[in-house]
Amino acid sequence: MVVLRQRDERGAVVTKSGPAGGGVVCVIDVPGSAGCAGESSIRRTWTAVDTCGNRVSYTQTITVRDTTPPTIACPAPATVQCASQVPAPAPGSVAAADTCPGGVTVAHVGDALVNQTCPNRFTVQRTYRATDACGNSATCMQLITVNDTTPPVVQPSASDSHCLWPPNHGWVCYTRANFHHVVTDNCPPPPTWKFAGCASNQSENDIGDGNTGPDCLVSPDSSQFCVRAERQGTDLAGRTYTVTVEAVDACGNTSQAAVAAIHVPHDQREHPECLKTTQAGRRPNQGLPW
Repeated sequence: MVVLRQRDERGAVVTKSGPAGGGVVCVIDVPGSAGCAGESSIRRTWTAVDTCGNRVSYTQTITVRDTTPPTIACPAPATVQCASQVPAPAPGSVAAADTCPGGVTVAHVGDALVNQTCPNRFTVQRTYRATDACGNSATCMQLITVNDTTPPVVQPSASDSHCLWPPNHGWVCYTRANFHHVVTDNCPPPPTWKFAGCASNQSENDIGDGNTGPDCLVSPDSSQFCVRAERQGTDLAGRTYTVTVEAVDACGNTSQAAVAAIHVPHDQREHPECLKTTQAGRRPNQGLPW
């Protein structure tokens, strides 16, 4: 068998084969135009010549078409607490590959927010697309969960202590302006707070306290509260009301904390519990403001 391969003047590949001294089969490949890096065509002409010079030809067209999309894999699902913590799109973190040469381009298609119940509780459906050199594409979706489960933090102020005098069983009322604690949260928007209670360290009715009650009331809208200026006659330490507030963030996470003390002394001697005496000497009211 004799095999001869060479290029003609057009650049085509010419292959001749046949038994020594016998006929010859000639194959001519002519490359065609390529639409993209993964596509091509070949025009192949087969010619057979016998020992007497008789010949026959057949032309075959071979077309390579890239119709296979690239493979794509998105980053793993992620969970953050706040909307502000959602990471920016990162096409470079997407894994993509193709079976044909020419490379793959990855692009961020867009984000869709679903199942939102508050500013910091929803799911981001992030879509990426990989496209090969011939326009075949595939997409993947990364899920980013935003779930704020952290309650606000209440930081009391050391200056928020008050004293009441005289202990005449009347009401003294306080509003938000009387307290300076700081409420913060891990996510915007800022949290809100309200008065939750003003519990006494003494029983409501005992010796020397006038047998009046209740001794602590929070307004219906929780914007203020009132306490009675009274204390037990037998307890030389006096009475202390502990003021509690409740903070809530935009997603309903709550926390409570004691932020201040209101002291009703047993008598007019100085007490270390009274850090601020702006209320001392104020005669209590006889009625509630609401």
